[in-house]
Amino acid sequence: MPIPKPRDKETEREFITRCVSQLAKEDPDNSNKQRVAICFETWRKSKSGGEMYDTESAKDDASRMKLMNYVKPTKLVDYVSQIPTNEPYALSKKYKGIRATLHKKGNEVMILSESEQNLTSQYDKVVHDVMLMYDGDFILDGFLLDDKAHILDVIYFDRDVADVEWFKRQRILNKLRYSYNVRAIKPLVAKTEKEITQLAELLMSLPDCEGCIIHPYDSQYKLEKD
Repeated sequence: MPIPKPRDKETEREFITRCVSQLAKEDPDNSNKQRVAICFETWRKSKSGGEMYDTESAKDDASRMKLMNYVKPTKLVDYVSQIPTNEPYALSKKYKGIRATLHKKGNEVMILSESEQNLTSQYDKVVHDVMLMYDGDFILDGFLLDDKAHILDVIYFDRDVADVEWFKRQRILNKLRYSYNVRAIKPLVAKTEKEITQLAELLMSLPDCEGCIIHPYDSQYKLEKD
């Protein structure tokens, strides 16, 4: 399978988008994760003067390409059937719109929908503001609505933080520089079933809301399997 090569004056993001699209046409049976890994390594080696990427070695390198790979977001739980007494739960507004992950690696930003579509070129203002949110690398989980991003959670923050408790991930999110185009979803915390019911009704009465996300205060981020 021929691997595309970077063109003159082509940015990393432009090349990755073109490369993944071309590989998908030539080998539709291959996984998108594998294609992204091949394209990123091809870009890296073209800039370092090394050899182009060997498709056989892509399987070994796919895991370390995670930062700009498609990440399947955790399923959203809208209701907890049995709520333990006095155990805190977090409630967040579930926006109408597109569920997406926002990836920043160095000076590149990529926005991928839950259906694995690359939406980066459709959200120029969001891309610009994401670049200014934090100097390091990260992956954010959120919603796209009316040309704005609403940030729900964080999966990667200079390292994998999916196994970090929810309340600690919220502290990480508080370090980011938000803007008019990239906004934080402010969660609420409740301990009893009555409090959860009341806050859920409050959230669901807000504009652009299609549900309420409820999960334990100390829960980890569960990455879904393909």
